[in-house]
Amino acid sequence: LNVSNAYYRSSNDGGGTWSGWKSASCTGFPGTTVLQTITAANVAFGTANPALNRIQFYITDTAGNSVYSAVTALPGTTVQLGSTTFSAQE
Repeated sequence: LNVSNAYYRSSNDGGGTWSGWKSASCTGFPGTTVLQTITAANVAFGTANPALNRIQFYITDTAGNSVYSAVTALPGTTVQLGSTTFSAQE
């Protein structure tokens, strides 16, 4: 994985519209091929209905391939911590 190329986007309307991709942090070191965690801290959804909050992550590997997470619901509050785990493809 290219741990310096981790991103997330968020939606506050159930995935109808999305923010632009924003930088996220990723554990590990460049080129790792074991599971790592991508984290987006203090995601400001800014919605009156937190049940509509969604987040998605992506990361590239050192060959430039991109891997996207599933879209995940994050109900509960308007500012949250989201994370996902990725490993390099064999």
